[in-house]
Amino acid sequence: MPQGKEFVNFHSARQADPDSFVRIKMLAELSNGIQIYGGPLKSDPEGGSKTQTYRFPAEKFTLEQARKWLKDHEAKTSNLLKATGEKKDSNFDTVMRFDRSRLPSARMTKEGYIRADAVVTRVGVFLYRNADGSERRELRLPDEVFNKDSLESMKMIPVTNTHPQGRFVDADNAKDLQIGTTGETITHDAKFVTSSIVINRKDGVEAVKRGRRELSLGYNAQVEFTDGIWEGQRYDAIQRNIRYNHLAIVDEARAGSSAALHLDEAEVNLTNFNRKGGNMPTMTINGIQYEAAQEVINDHAKLSRENADLKVNLDTSKTDLEKEKARADEAVAAKEKLEKKDNKKEIADAVKVRIGLERKAAKVLDEKELEKIDEMSDKDIKVAVISKKNDGFDAKDKSDDYIDARFDSVIESVKEDGDKKDNKSGTNNQKKQINDGSDGEEKIDQAESRKKMIERSRNAWQNKESEKKE
Repeated sequence: MPQGKEFVNFHSARQADPDSFVRIKMLAELSNGIQIYGGPLKSDPEGGSKTQTYRFPAEKFTLEQARKWLKDHEAKTSNLLKATGEKKDSNFDTVMRFDRSRLPSARMTKEGYIRADAVVTRVGVFLYRNADGSERRELRLPDEVFNKDSLESMKMIPVTNTHPQGRFVDADNAKDLQIGTTGETITHDAKFVTSSIVINRKDGVEAVKRGRRELSLGYNAQVEFTDGIWEGQRYDAIQRNIRYNHLAIVDEARAGSSAALHLDEAEVNLTNFNRKGGNMPTMTINGIQYEAAQEVINDHAKLSRENADLKVNLDTSKTDLEKEKARADEAVAAKEKLEKKDNKKEIADAVKVRIGLERKAAKVLDEKELEKIDEMSDKDIKVAVISKKNDGFDAKDKSDDYIDARFDSVIESVKEDGDKKDNKSGTNNQKKQINDGSDGEEKIDQAESRKKMIERSRNAWQNKESEKKE
């Protein structure tokens, strides 16, 4: 699959080959600015819309953030292209524009083509909506609209059935998109530009018959950010270097009903268009043809398009809902698995370890500090013990292994001190016992008294030696 197309202001991630789609349009624009494009597949034209590409606004997403979003939503990342961010003159911006215009009556040829000499554009102030939702009024000056190179670029360009979404017509896609062409004769008066056109592909002719009878040019232009007033109308910028790419038939034009294409009187009956007379045009519903006023046919076509758009939105919402439901089901399953797990031994082991830790800490911490021990984590207890024996100890940036090692060292030193205290206490008890023995009321003879004095002296010497060693 080709990697995709680069955009100036959007990172793009192609999910499927655009040539496999019947048509591509914007399916949704999320609150974070991500645009989702897609449509029905040629292999399943009656099926739901599939995603063709995601576009991420470069001012809101880095390439890595876009890649993470795609992974989180289980989308392809292999074709992710970074926004080109082309540098431009600070006072100019190159834009893609789609202008709609007025069309006079057209005629049907014996071959079944539609021909017309159409007003395709004009001078004046046009209102455009930017990607961020803001609006900008752009002036198309006579010198720019009637510029020789600009008018030359309008000759023999493709006519399309609506605008190709997010792209222009080129050699790669013209075969699928083109339903006709403009002519080589381009004329203009003081305000309007007129071109001859022909629509010669069956689906394009049928689209016009169903009511799609207005025109819209697709082109590139440089926008000069200079504001002012032109013929009483305020403008924010001026279009320069206008170059045309294609002319589309669309549903609604800026000029309103005056911009509609009207077939010749002889072609009012769309079923038998070679006959004149009062037969009403027909439309097909569920394979059955019905006569109806053209306004009814147009309204029905509009409702059908709106219904198709709603179906696309519904399909997208259902897909998102199914993904969320799958995530919820996974969470419930994980919770149930945890609840079924026999963790009694795990809890008992944890309690045992905690009790052991608190007992060790009790050898170092005072009563006031021990009152808070229930609120302390294992690490907090270890840090408190270390700090008690090491003034100025800073646990910041110290690893758990380091804290554990220091804690064990402190406890070991406390244990050694305790053993020495026990030995010293035993010697003192021996002294007391000897003294007690000499203070008894029992009568003893002089030899016995001398013997006990010698033993006391000997023991006293040993105690002193023991204290020196300590």
